[in-house]
Amino acid sequence: MHSTDIELTLDPQGATGQACWWGRQKPYCCNTPKNLNPFLPVSLDKLFPTLPPVLDIPVFDMQTIASGSSLVGDSNPQVFGLVVIDGPQDAVTNLNKRDGSRIEFLSCDQERGNDGGTAKFLCMDSSESSNCNYMHIGGLTGTIMRMPEDCGFATYAVAHSVIPSLDQFLPDHLKKRAPSDAIVYDLDYGYDFALAKRDSGDIYLRVDYSDSHDYYNQVVAADHQKRTLISRFWSGTLSIWQNLIRNLRVMADQHFTAVIENQNFDIVLYDNDGSRNNCSSSQDGFLQLKLSGQVRSTIKWGVTMVGTIAPALKLEEAYSYFDSNPKLAGTLSFNGKGVLNIDGGNPRLPIFSSPITAYEFSHPGIISFSPTMNIEARLLGSGQIDGQVPAHHTYGRNQATFQVNQPLSVGDFHGGAAGNIPNNPFTGDVVVDTTQAAATKDGTVFALELLLENSLSMEVFQYDTSVLNGGASLNARIPHTIRIANTGSSQLTVYDGDQQASADVTMNGSIADWASTDTFATGPPFNPQTIHTESSTPPGRDPPKESGFAIFGSREYIQCSKSQPANITCPPMSDLGNIDPKFNDPDDGSEPLAPPRRSLEGLVILEKRTGGEREFNVYFNLQIIVTIFSHTYWTGGRELLQHNPNAGYYDLNNADCVDRTWNPNAVIPPGLTPAAEHILELQTHPRFLEFVMGANVPLQNGHTYHTTHPVIDPGVFATGGRYVTRWSAWDPAGQTDTADETPVDDVWRAYGDTNNAGHMVNTQPHWNNLKMQIIRGNDPIGDDRWQAQNLDDTTDTATGIRAASVIRDVIDIFDYMNRPDLHTAWKSSANGIRDALAHFQDRYNANVPNGAQPLANLPEMWDEYLRSVFIPQIQNNVAAWVERRINILIAAWDTAREGATGQREETILGILEALTQLKEAAQNAFIDITNLT
Repeated sequence: MHSTDIELTLDPQGATGQACWWGRQKPYCCNTPKNLNPFLPVSLDKLFPTLPPVLDIPVFDMQTIASGSSLVGDSNPQVFGLVVIDGPQDAVTNLNKRDGSRIEFLSCDQERGNDGGTAKFLCMDSSESSNCNYMHIGGLTGTIMRMPEDCGFATYAVAHSVIPSLDQFLPDHLKKRAPSDAIVYDLDYGYDFALAKRDSGDIYLRVDYSDSHDYYNQVVAADHQKRTLISRFWSGTLSIWQNLIRNLRVMADQHFTAVIENQNFDIVLYDNDGSRNNCSSSQDGFLQLKLSGQVRSTIKWGVTMVGTIAPALKLEEAYSYFDSNPKLAGTLSFNGKGVLNIDGGNPRLPIFSSPITAYEFSHPGIISFSPTMNIEARLLGSGQIDGQVPAHHTYGRNQATFQVNQPLSVGDFHGGAAGNIPNNPFTGDVVVDTTQAAATKDGTVFALELLLENSLSMEVFQYDTSVLNGGASLNARIPHTIRIANTGSSQLTVYDGDQQASADVTMNGSIADWASTDTFATGPPFNPQTIHTESSTPPGRDPPKESGFAIFGSREYIQCSKSQPANITCPPMSDLGNIDPKFNDPDDGSEPLAPPRRSLEGLVILEKRTGGEREFNVYFNLQIIVTIFSHTYWTGGRELLQHNPNAGYYDLNNADCVDRTWNPNAVIPPGLTPAAEHILELQTHPRFLEFVMGANVPLQNGHTYHTTHPVIDPGVFATGGRYVTRWSAWDPAGQTDTADETPVDDVWRAYGDTNNAGHMVNTQPHWNNLKMQIIRGNDPIGDDRWQAQNLDDTTDTATGIRAASVIRDVIDIFDYMNRPDLHTAWKSSANGIRDALAHFQDRYNANVPNGAQPLANLPEMWDEYLRSVFIPQIQNNVAAWVERRINILIAAWDTAREGATGQREETILGILEALTQLKEAAQNAFIDITNLT
């Protein structure tokens, strides 16, 4: 045989008398031309929508992944993967000796796995007709090479370089056959097909992957649909693919079934023997959860992709389907006692460290396919439980075969969970605490969520780059939940059942016309079954020994059992007057409400408050530049109600120490005069004027704030300045009411006065005085008064209850300011003040005094003051004081609990529970500024 021989014809058996698999044909007698691979499994005209040029070089990678038995006992190939590459002679070459290459590879021992490698070779034919130099046509770098089967990590590789090897050693068996001038070369190659030649014409790619020999016959080896003798198409008619896939899905194979499974898993989900909890009993504060069983899915699939590697890696046509029948049969073992706290942020984790998989097919740098199955678990629940359940049998089964495909036009998604419950699924003893309201809305004390997921994942990628050309996952899911709940009225209920199944496709990158889908709910809706309702206390027992690795580790999900906290009753707000007598002072302005506090510059800034007009000093550079007088307003109670029917009487007289719900129409206790409350306190305004003139304002968190706008000349606001001078004296056109009034009078009216009672309400007077302390930046209760009342003392639990009550009253400022009716009122007041400031600025700038500058940004500075000073001051002041006081109290009462028994312990637990909830409330508290101008 010589290279001048020609092919006479192709024959299924050729000259050997033996047929090939997959319908391959052989040359009948003679050598084939260099551009025809005699082992190509299917004719090129059946593989590509556009027939590649005649001179192209076709190479392929055909992998038989699994086989079945035929009726005559021979091996019957089933699961297969096929990659065919066809390209110009200067872009694709075949180095496989079996296919006629005259290159002899000596070693591939320097292979670098997925990164490629270096192989040694020499040319065994130095004649002019040798094909050894075909790889160099058009330049070596970027040439796609079909590698020998025993060399490299994959069938195809991309050439990087060829250089003479430093090691010219030849084995004895080659010395006699090799040409006398043969040179040993080093070939460096890799699997990054982004480096393939881009300027040599189209390099075609075809990929097929299926579990079915029928798929091979009907899709891979099938004849094209022909329109004319010249024009052909491969998959241009959607209905052909729809019918083809529909038929393949229902075909039953008598010789082979693809299955992925784990027949015997035994997983520890959670393991804590309680030794780290230091409970008073060694038989407390522990939990061990185990899940064992089997999971199995029969699967069918088919994928075909056609595209190019060059000039761009692109898949132009692609079709796929994935059908699955996932089933889980498991047993949950629960052994624990204590208080569970596993809600919020608990992750869903796979129970198998790597997915169950089989029949994988991949070619580095081109494609990878993987049918997978895994179970994700999530733990939930809060509450006290004591349970020893050695065997709770649970199912997760499909009601109908899941069907997922791409593109969506191929067919609808199908599938569904069966929702079956095994007979007598529950054995053991369990009891939960039903004396308190459930910590979760649905009463869940413990729940295990299982998500059985069956997927076909695929990736088309550029190896060793961060760019994923395309990826898709066809998914079917069955969620399953086991739940132990406190359903109230001393009732325990155990639920079990499949939730509604779903299917979807997730995508990244681009694969033909494929697209990600929404998650489609399939099958019947979630219908949890009640499988157990009887409470029974397990016997005392030692914790099981920790077994080592657990899916959820030993997170602090279980704590010691505790006595039940007592329902503590807090005193009314009027008790504030007993804790600090200054809160009893009538609102008549005769005495200050608190010891004078000094501003940052050291001057007293606390003014008197009266039932009528009040005076406020305004400071600049440590000097009083003006004293401004607020307007009179209606006194609290019946008089204010006559002028504002919505003034009500706001009180928080709840016995529950954590209930911060205000009653806007509370009953006024006999002998008590409500406070006429400016929701936006009058003292806000002088502090604002100091701010716009450049004062650095403390934010009650160790920082100060200075306006971001240019400061305003103090002369505008000082005695004799236009802000405090009658409109009629400098701008009659600016008058808003009477000639006697000044611009600052317009502002006072917006705060609330006898002409504007709508911005005022009746409020519990002791709390109103507490609110003023907070807004001034003082501690709500000074340390001296706190200590005088011994509120940190743990001798008497009544003292702790009073302390919790005070803290609740302080936090109430946020609930008060954020009530929809009160929020509307103070927002309206703030916006009215802004309007008055804007009107003053406009009129001032219409006739600027000689030598003065126009005003700028006065309304914006009011916005800035509210958002960046006023509200942060309140929030920071309350948060810091509450956190400091609660931390001291919790530490003290935690210590007091040690050794406490009976009613005292239960009351202490009630105090600690209230303090904990109040601390959380304070951390999340804020004043809503929605709808401020």
